[in-house]
Amino acid sequence: MSYYLWYKLKFVFSPSNNFWGFIFFLLLIPLAVFYGMGAAILVDGDLIELSESTSRAIEMGLLGLIAGTTFLRGFFPSYNPIRSYFKNFHPISPLSRYMLNIIGDLISGYFVIMGIFVAAFFFFSTTVAIEYLGYLVIALIGAHISRRFFQHLFENKIKPDRQFLYLLLACLSLFFLSAGFPFFTEGFTFWPIVSCFCFLILADFVLEELCFKEQEKSKSTARTNRNYTINLLWQNKTVRTTLIVAETFKVLMLSLDLILYYKTGAHFANNVFIPFLFVSPLILFTYLFNNSWGYLRHFWITADQALSTGRDLFWLYLKILWLPLVLDFIISMVFLVLSPSNLVLPGMSMYIASLFILTAGGFFWSSQAPIPVEKAFAFKANTSTFGSIISIGIVSSFLTLFISDWFHLLVPAYIVISLIILKYVLRTYPQKREMIYLELYK
Repeated sequence: MSYYLWYKLKFVFSPSNNFWGFIFFLLLIPLAVFYGMGAAILVDGDLIELSESTSRAIEMGLLGLIAGTTFLRGFFPSYNPIRSYFKNFHPISPLSRYMLNIIGDLISGYFVIMGIFVAAFFFFSTTVAIEYLGYLVIALIGAHISRRFFQHLFENKIKPDRQFLYLLLACLSLFFLSAGFPFFTEGFTFWPIVSCFCFLILADFVLEELCFKEQEKSKSTARTNRNYTINLLWQNKTVRTTLIVAETFKVLMLSLDLILYYKTGAHFANNVFIPFLFVSPLILFTYLFNNSWGYLRHFWITADQALSTGRDLFWLYLKILWLPLVLDFIISMVFLVLSPSNLVLPGMSMYIASLFILTAGGFFWSSQAPIPVEKAFAFKANTSTFGSIISIGIVSSFLTLFISDWFHLLVPAYIVISLIILKYVLRTYPQKREMIYLELYK
C-alpha cells in the first residue's frame, strides 16, 4: 500500500505523463493558497464585521461548496465513471482492495489542490477551530465516497445475497440516523458527524466489495414498426444509458432546486447559475451530442457513404436529436412553470437561443473532435472537454439577462452565430471525412 501511495504521488507530480496538464496543476497551487487565504479572511471577519449567524452561514456554505463540487464533478459537465484500479480477481483482501481504490482516487490533481486550499484556509484563519477542519476533510472525502456509492448503483446491476443486503441496509440506516441527528440539536455535534462518515464508508465498502455485481448486455432486437432514429438511440446501449443518466441527473438537480427554493426562498448557492445550466439543453450536448459520431460511429460511416453532402448529414443529425430535445424541453418548461416568475422569460429566451447554437456547436464538435465511444462509462471523457467548456460559457452568458433587458439581444446574436458555424461546418465537411474516419477507426 505504501508503494502504491508513493507511485501515485510520483505520477501526480511528474511532468512526463502530461506536460501541459502538469503546468496547469502548478499554476493552480498558488491560486488554491490565495483562495484559502481569502476564505480565511472572510470567515474571520477582517474585511467586514460579521454577526454570529452570518459567520455560521458562511462556514456552512463553504462546507456545502466543497461537498457539492466534489460530488458534481463526476456528473457535470460530462459523466466521469468511477475508477477501480484493483479488481476482484487480484489476490488481495476486499478491505485492502477497497482502501487501494480509494487511495487511487484521493491522490489526484483535484484532491491535492483542494487539500492545499483547506490547509491554507486553516493556516491563515485565526478563529477556526480544529473541529471545523475535521468537518472540511469529512465534507471533501465524504462527498467523493457518496459519488462512488451512487455511481456503483448506476453502472452495475447489484445482486446482493440476503446476508449482505441486510448489512447494507443496516449501514444505510445508521448513516441516515447519524446524518439526521445534528438537525435536532442547536449546532453541529462532532461525534455524530464522524459516525455518519464512518457508516457511509462502511456502506460503500459493502456495496463495492461484498455485494455481487453484474453487467448484462441487451438481447433485444430493433422494432421495425417505429422510426429508425428511435431504434438508433434506444437499441444502442451506450447511447441509451447516457441519455437516461443525463436526463435523470437533470430532473434530480432541478427538483432539488425547486424544493430548496420553496423551503428557504433561495436557489442553489443563492443564485440562479446552477438552475440556469440545467434548464438549458446543455447536459444533452456535453454528455452525448457534442460527439454524436463517436457514439454512433458505425451509423456515421454508413450514412457518410450513402449521403452526398454534409447538408444531408446535418438533417440526419437533426432527426437523431429531435426526440431527446423534445423530452428535455418538456422537463425544462415544467421547471419554469413551477419556478419563480422572474425566471420564466430569461429561461425561455436562454433555452431558444442556446438550442440553436448548441445544436450547431454539437454538429461542429462531432465533426471536429470525434472520440470513439465503446461504452457509456469509460476512463476518459466521451465528448470534447474544450467543447464542453465553450458550451458552458455560452449558457452562462445568459445570466446577463438578469442585469438588463438589453441583453436579450444575445438571442438573435447567437442564432446568427449558429448559422455561421453551421455554414462553416457544411462547407468544410468534405475535407473532414478522412480525419473523422481516422479518429473513429484508428
